Amino acid sequence: MATTPTGLAAYGGRYNVTGSTLDLAAGTPTQVPLAATMPALGATYPTANEITIADAGDYEINYSALVSTTGGQSLTLAVRVNDTADPSATQTVALTGGVETPLSGSVIVTLAPGDVIDLALTSPSAADVTFGTGQTAALTVKKLDAPAAV
Repeated sequence: MATTPTGLAAYGGRYNVTGSTLDLAAGTPTQVPLAATMPALGATYPTANEITIADAGDYEINYSALVSTTGGQSLTLAVRVNDTADPSATQTVALTGGVETPLSGSVIVTLAPGDVIDLALTSPSAADVTFGTGQTAALTVKKLDAPAAV
């Protein structure tokens, strides 16, 4: 029996286009502001800065942030599922003070109905993290569906 793809079963995304500064407390994950929303199917935005999944399945998650700090320090960006950092979508970089640094990644994870996805930044020491102007952070989810039998 032949198969043919049917397209994306679900998708959604949020992003930030407002220059802002986050004050990070040492060792405390802080949610990245993602106020703007993208079109969605099978995903909702009931809470600021988060995406809620409606259907179980395997999802491709893409994430990015363009950040700078006043001093050179280590910074961790993580995709969180239900407030827990996903190890496959967590990266730590050493930043140079005053230099905008792009952080991004793409992973495939299995999600359940009601899972809540967001982005968080953490620093081992207190830090002021600045987002510039333009699209400075984004988070998207796309459910990967199996080909339909023809």
